[in-house]
Amino acid sequence: MKLYLTARQLPGLQDLPLQERLAAIATAQQKLTLPEKLFLNLLKLFIFTCIFVLLTGQFALVTVIVGVIVALLLFPLILRPIHLTIISKYLKESSNK
Repeated sequence: MKLYLTARQLPGLQDLPLQERLAAIATAQQKLTLPEKLFLNLLKLFIFTCIFVLLTGQFALVTVIVGVIVALLLFPLILRPIHLTIISKYLKESSNK
């Protein structure tokens, strides 16, 4: 399974403009099955829970602020490639039709 970091790396979407790539991703996302949606939502919950647990032990305001900023920056870097990899099979199906 290949991990896609950006939407531009997805097969069949390399030459499309941004609006068309986003529309193709939105239609592929609607085709996700319930277990796939559940997996993505549980992954989000796990990441947020880990961040919350790590930040609750901090008493310095600066540490909490830095932790929140780092979490906000790292969250899309972790979740977006997994999301794109899961929906890539639905993009291949729609391009074959």
